[in-house]
Amino acid sequence: MDNQLTTESWLARIKSVEAGLTEESKALMEDLLVEIEQLQKQNTQLRKSLAQARQKSKMATKLKEALYE
Repeated sequence: MDNQLTTESWLARIKSVEAGLTEESKALMEDLLVEIEQLQKQNTQLRKSLAQARQKSKMATKLKEALYE
């Protein structure tokens, strides 16, 4: 995942500091972890969509060039 931390690495980091946290802080960390997972999925979907859009754009450009010839 390039320079991004995986969900598992985030969970390990949370576990390493969990002993010093209040219950409210632990709940907040869990909520943030869920949000991180959702954002990572959304990011992956957006990257795929962008790649598809770029490919369609290249095809359209090639078609235009062929028509102008």
